[in-house]
Amino acid sequence: MIEIKASEIIEATGAELVQGSPDQLINKISTDSRTIKSGDVFLALRGPNFNGVDFIKEAIENGAVGYVAENSSIDSNLAIKTEDSLKFLHLLAKHVLQKVAPKVIAITGSTGKTSVKDILNSALSFKYDVLATKANYNNEIGLPLTVLELTPSTEVVILEMGMRGIGHIDELTEIARPDLALVTNIGNSHIELLETQENIIRAKAEIINGLKDDGTLFVNADDESTKALRELASSKEIISFGKNGDVSYREISSDELGRVKILIKVGSEQAEVNMPVPGSHHAQNACAAAAIASKMGLSLAQIKKGLEQLKLSSGRMEVLQENGWIIINDAYNSAPDSALAALDTLRSIDSKRKVAILGSMLELGDSAKEEHERVGRYVAKQNVDSLITVGELALDIKNGAIKAGMSKDNIKAFSDYSSLMKQIDSLVRTADAILVKGSRKIELENIVHYLQKKR
Repeated sequence: MIEIKASEIIEATGAELVQGSPDQLINKISTDSRTIKSGDVFLALRGPNFNGVDFIKEAIENGAVGYVAENSSIDSNLAIKTEDSLKFLHLLAKHVLQKVAPKVIAITGSTGKTSVKDILNSALSFKYDVLATKANYNNEIGLPLTVLELTPSTEVVILEMGMRGIGHIDELTEIARPDLALVTNIGNSHIELLETQENIIRAKAEIINGLKDDGTLFVNADDESTKALRELASSKEIISFGKNGDVSYREISSDELGRVKILIKVGSEQAEVNMPVPGSHHAQNACAAAAIASKMGLSLAQIKKGLEQLKLSSGRMEVLQENGWIIINDAYNSAPDSALAALDTLRSIDSKRKVAILGSMLELGDSAKEEHERVGRYVAKQNVDSLITVGELALDIKNGAIKAGMSKDNIKAFSDYSSLMKQIDSLVRTADAILVKGSRKIELENIVHYLQKKR
């Protein structure tokens, strides 16, 4: 974070200085009393199930120089009172962003947001000082906290924007108006919350509302749902990416670990790129990143170099060669389309057997049964040798696979990861390729960690 006086923070947020000097310099705001460092200021956020005020004493004991809270009389070197702790965070982030003034790139979509963000970060870092969203900091708390990590030298900030309903992306773009905005695709993730595909499109389209007047929108040429975005953004510059996009790609080949070689074309130039991560779907993710990188002034040679040095976030199509297994760790989250893409990757890997450990996919609403069965049918089609399902909803993956002809003898179902953990040793063999994928709440990363520790 840039160094700011308390008086400047007060002016930017409309808060009140209760204790301490207005000249106090602040260079770090933290919302976690457990990880607070000496000199940090603790922001006591309030939510439906917690109140940060309860942790102010702990934060001060751990080195906080002061705190920001809606209501507290605890003595400190610095105390700032605000009427709304979340609004304070938003206003401060907006002020810091305006002060540093980097190029703002926003990424949203049903799937692929984090992968595209990682790929773009890898490419742009060859030319710019880049800050990018870490982990899952893509909501109304995580995004402003990311912005507060800006330094005076930051030239580009890449912000992943998650969505849980109508108005959420509007809220995020109110904090950070993007210069460039990209929509990876529009699937049926969150349909439980939004009920219809039209509402999902409407919610994702909010990113257009926040786009700066001279901003550019990047859309997926291969996704029919993005046609609506083009109409809504008709006054903006629009650049498409995909097999049929303004920036295009085609797959050339793949190796024994499922890593694809692609040909990317930007304008009249083209280059072969060897993707260092498995999954043919990353060809399109790379194309999306290349479209933005080109707009940001990178040469195709720089883009190629950035793509080929990519490292994805943990739990995102992460290939681990452990104890004779090839483990595809995609346990961070799951949705129907990304599950199909992960199964494609499993199929492309050269191994004796292919094992799919698939957890429930959440937030699918009334379409949950149909979508889980669709994934199950695809498992059978891909000739997976062993299917292991985890969670109640995932039972329909099992049912779909059986309906499509997979033998019941090759399928095991478990209620949760701990039940699977007790039997996993008997279900996998040396030289297996093992895909692990499920929604975040299913906690299948625990299975990956267990397999990694086996000796």
